[in-house]
Amino acid sequence: MSFPAYDEYEASGVLSLGLIPKHWTLKSSAMSSERIAVGLATSVTAHYRDTGVPIIRSMNIKEGYFDDSDMLYLDEEFADSLASKVVYGGDVIAVHTGSNLGLACVVPDAYDQCHTFTTLIVSPKSDLLNDYFTYCMNSAHGKSEVNRLKFGFGKDNLNVRDFKSFNTLLPPFAEQQANSSFLDVETSKIDGLVSEQRRLIELLKEKRQAVISHAVTKGLCPNAPMKPSGIQWLGDVPQHWEVVKLKRVARVNTGVAKGKDHASKKTINVPYLRVANVQDGYLDLETVTTIDILEHELERYRLVAGDVLMNEGGDFDKLGRGHIWDGQIDPCITQNHVFAVRPTAVKSRWLSRITSSDYAQFCFMTRSNQSTNLASISSTNLMKLPVILPPEDEQNEILDFIRDSTDQFDGLLAEAERAIELLGERRTALIYAAVTGKIDVREFAHQETL
Repeated sequence: MSFPAYDEYEASGVLSLGLIPKHWTLKSSAMSSERIAVGLATSVTAHYRDTGVPIIRSMNIKEGYFDDSDMLYLDEEFADSLASKVVYGGDVIAVHTGSNLGLACVVPDAYDQCHTFTTLIVSPKSDLLNDYFTYCMNSAHGKSEVNRLKFGFGKDNLNVRDFKSFNTLLPPFAEQQANSSFLDVETSKIDGLVSEQRRLIELLKEKRQAVISHAVTKGLCPNAPMKPSGIQWLGDVPQHWEVVKLKRVARVNTGVAKGKDHASKKTINVPYLRVANVQDGYLDLETVTTIDILEHELERYRLVAGDVLMNEGGDFDKLGRGHIWDGQIDPCITQNHVFAVRPTAVKSRWLSRITSSDYAQFCFMTRSNQSTNLASISSTNLMKLPVILPPEDEQNEILDFIRDSTDQFDGLLAEAERAIELLGERRTALIYAAVTGKIDVREFAHQETL
């Protein structure tokens, strides 16, 4: 859909704006706001309570909406002593420091007279619509202005004095309302399409995992005679396959522990892999750190090509995830939270597929030590993993099938990710065009309300 332009434009004098509609005005935020302030800026953790006065943090500010799924509360007496710092329903709040600097939303009326922690607070004047100003803040123009006004070394900040110079476009109030209504509708449509693509991605990933798991546990022949595996949660397997414990076909090597005292001892400095380097189905080697170990320890911990790396634990999604080491860095070792499983009587590719299957992940979870959102598995329990072993030629056939299938799924996933990227670009461009007057949406906004 294309949108018309306004009849007349003039130079704005602002690089990120270019030409603006002739009947629009350009003001600083100081001139268009009743109040610009910063919320509480010192630690208030000692005053947190289970109930009391809500305190808004940066994590509650999303692009154009307020997320109250994780709220904290202040002691009422303490909050009352800082009444001058409260925000009101309808105020615009923005991230004041750190990542997502300048990201803005409107304070819901339900949070009238609550507190905020290190957020910028803007109370618009009567001729500036809060919803419209929020769209401006979150637009490419707003990001350009924030980038111009920010300061800091290592951690960016947006202070009150500088933000007062934020260039704010002011259409007539009725146009601000039309503009906001139009963007509410159009961005909602785009967000809906993005949600559909994200759901498609989840379904594709689930199907991809199911295909892999079925292939490595049931094979490719639907009519193959089956036999009980002897493992309740694994069920039947093809009759001619073996099921053995991992310790019969591989050796599990643990990594080096950090923090050892090597004072006055001869050490060498070597690269080592951490949990963050070992992802699900690939290795992230962009950032590899080093560690000092004793010279004689190198051969004990040294990785060799063909090792299957697996994470000992962490968050549930990290437990057992891993990939094959191809010797990209030599020498290289692992920290003690990453296992190097060295095959002795099984192919590395087959073992890697086995350990990433649903049944192996279930095994890891049931044998792991668990606490809130965390799990870890010992090398002893890892060695008890049942490994399914088809004949080698059948392994190769299954591995080729999985490779071809995952290539197809990966292609579909890439298409969905690209669709999301394009929708995001469309959304960004539409907001910028509307809030800077590059398009005239008054008629479209009117049609949406009919």
